[in-house]
Amino acid sequence: MSYALLFVALVGYLGASTASAVEYFAGAVIPWWAWSTLWLFITGVLSYRDIALSTKVLGVSLVLEVAIMLVLDFVMVFRGGPEGFTTSPLNPLHFNEGTPSLGLMFAFFGFVGFEATVIFRSEARNPHRTIPRATYVSIIAIGLFYAFSLFAVAVGTGPNSLVAKATESPQTLITELAWTFLGVFGQDAVQILVLISLFGCFLTFHNVLARFTFNFGAAGLLPAALGRAHPRHHAPSRASLVVTMYCLLAIAGSVGLGLDPVLDLYTWFSGAATLGIIVLMALTSLAVMVFFRGHERGSWLTTFLAPSVSLVAFGGLVFLVVKNFPLLVGGYGVAVALIAVLAIAFVGGAASALLGRSAARNL
Repeated sequence: MSYALLFVALVGYLGASTASAVEYFAGAVIPWWAWSTLWLFITGVLSYRDIALSTKVLGVSLVLEVAIMLVLDFVMVFRGGPEGFTTSPLNPLHFNEGTPSLGLMFAFFGFVGFEATVIFRSEARNPHRTIPRATYVSIIAIGLFYAFSLFAVAVGTGPNSLVAKATESPQTLITELAWTFLGVFGQDAVQILVLISLFGCFLTFHNVLARFTFNFGAAGLLPAALGRAHPRHHAPSRASLVVTMYCLLAIAGSVGLGLDPVLDLYTWFSGAATLGIIVLMALTSLAVMVFFRGHERGSWLTTFLAPSVSLVAFGGLVFLVVKNFPLLVGGYGVAVALIAVLAIAFVGGAASALLGRSAARNL
């Protein structure tokens, strides 16, 4: 459910960003839902085929976006912003300023997706080695890249004016910095690569959601037909089609209800998805300890200490997110409704698992 909500949030944001970019470059005003539908069609075609094609597209987009962002980062750091070069953003005393709990929540949101590497286990070569390696490398690389980029943005904007500028124009902050430090070409390049980045993210979650659907079908939690791979591509093509149709219906429903793609669709659904995934991480940490308590293998570090620390950290994060959830999604009523959706999905999933176990015992 969390991935399904995040998928819809991304399609709205991608459509709105594309509409804004097309209006900027060509002067044409085309509704966001038209672009969302086009991106969904492209993504559906790529996801229908094997993972190799999607990987090539994602690889190219990732290299381009990281390259331009690193160029901008280094220019901002070496040239300095309105206040010159400063290390004040690294001062730990600033941690308690503002709303740290919301900052932690958005920081976690930036890492969402690293856990999905295990979904591609059946399509990876030597998964026992490649999947853990990909997971650890991605976490370290993402963390370092985010930390350096945020520091560079703080320097380029000026620490004393960063919050005001980010609040005033959150969607254009990076493109404005690109114009200031790299000129018009840099601004245009960043704007295009932001779209490529969003598309890469959207394609990733389409692939992940399709494989979740495929695995649920193979496990009997969804119709068995969804758990069958394509005979030639060996990809979860049927599940991919279902995911595409689900997103198409979500776009149509959003247009019918008059929802704003960013203020409503993206804000609501990404907030709910973040909360759901954090809860899932906490429960997974607990499940690891319970499982290895009855299956004594592995080291004490990996079977008890690490998941214990993880449980405490994610448990605390769940508390902070729930406490500030109305602020995140823009209202108490919306917060209650979204939490109710997650709760229903959790209860439904638990009931399906219990019924599946009961049926398996009776066979």
